[in-house]
Amino acid sequence: MAKYRKRPEEVEAIQWMGDNWWDIKAFCPTCKQIDIVIRISSGVENIGSDLADKGDFLVKEESGFIHVVKEKVFPKIYEEIK
Repeated sequence: MAKYRKRPEEVEAIQWMGDNWWDIKAFCPTCKQIDIVIRISSGVENIGSDLADKGDFLVKEESGFIHVVKEKVFPKIYEEIK
């Protein structure tokens, strides 16, 4: 069996703080706010949607695909580029 390593890539991300809806909307035009949850529609058939709770991060991959990473998991995967 072959082994694989995830390629390093730079991503854009924004954290849903509950009061930064307009920043989220600029980052993800297809996102919809449902009460305190953000719904991300992938726009790709059969992939569905993702929900971001307050504190979660919306991550935009190089391909433009946006997905949710939970707040506790985000720092284990990504580090800020300064």
